[in-house]
Amino acid sequence: MVPSSKNYNTNEITTAINNRPLLHILYADADAAEGAEGENTTTEEETPKEEEASPKEEKEQEEDPEIKALKEELSNNEAILKNKKQTLTTINESVEEYTETGFARRVAQMEDVKRVRMGMQNKNTGTALASVVQNFLPVLDELTILDLDNKDTKVGVQFSGGLTDSMKTALQNLGVEEFNVKPGDAVDKSRMQIIEERYSDEYSKDTVIRPILPTSVGRELNGNIMQMVEVVVSMGSEEEAKKKAAEEEAAKKKVEEAAAAEKDDTSSTTKEGEGEASSD
Repeated sequence: MVPSSKNYNTNEITTAINNRPLLHILYADADAAEGAEGENTTTEEETPKEEEASPKEEKEQEEDPEIKALKEELSNNEAILKNKKQTLTTINESVEEYTETGFARRVAQMEDVKRVRMGMQNKNTGTALASVVQNFLPVLDELTILDLDNKDTKVGVQFSGGLTDSMKTALQNLGVEEFNVKPGDAVDKSRMQIIEERYSDEYSKDTVIRPILPTSVGRELNGNIMQMVEVVVSMGSEEEAKKKAAEEEAAKKKVEEAAAAEKDDTSSTTKEGEGEASSD
C-alpha cells in the first residue's frame, strides 16, 4: 500500500524533531562541549596577556639609573676615604719621628741596641776567656794538694805556697772570682756537683753536709761557672724516710685493694646478669 502524498510544512517537521527527548540530550551535550571549548579558548587568550604584563612590572621595578649611579659614586668615595685615612696615619707617624719626642725615642732605641750588642760582645769575650782559663784550674788544684801533703816537710816549708799563690794572683787579675760552700747551705745545682748523698739527722734534706777537698772552692769568671764545688748532700733523717716510704706503700696497697674489690664487684654483677638472661 502506497502512502498517500501529503504536503508537509518545514516548520512542523523541525518542531517535531526538536520535541523528541533523545535529540534534546544530544543537543545539550553539544552545547556544553562548545561552552567548554569557548572557556578554554578564553583562558588561553587571557594567559599571554598576563605573561605580557610581567615584563612591564619588571621594568617598573628596575632601579632608577640616577640612583644606581649615586650608589656607585658613594661606594667609590668610601674606598677613597679609607685610603686617605691610612695615608694620614702613615704621615702622622712619620711626622712624629722627626719631632723632638720622636728623635729622643730613636736615640733611646739606638742606645738600647748598642747596650745589647756590647753585652753580647762582653759575654762572648768572657765565655771564651773562661773556657781558656778553665784548663788551668786542675793544675791549681794539684798544687794545692801538694802544698797540703808537704806542709810538714823541709821542702814543703821552703817552697809551700809560692807557685800556688802566684797562680791564684794571676787568675784574680784576669777577673776570676772564688765562691765557697758551707755545711748546711741549700743545694744549688748550678754551682755544686753532688758526689754523694747520705742520710743525716743533723742536716735537713737537700742541704750540704760538707764540701770535698780540694775542690771546696768554686770559681767563676764574669758569671761563667768554671769550677763547681763538689759536695756531699743530706737525704734527711733515715727514720723519717722509712716512715714516709711505709706510708706510701700502705697508700699504694690500699689503692690496689680498692681496684681489686671494684673488679670483683663488676665480675659478680656481670655473672648475675648472664644468669638472669639464661633463666629468661
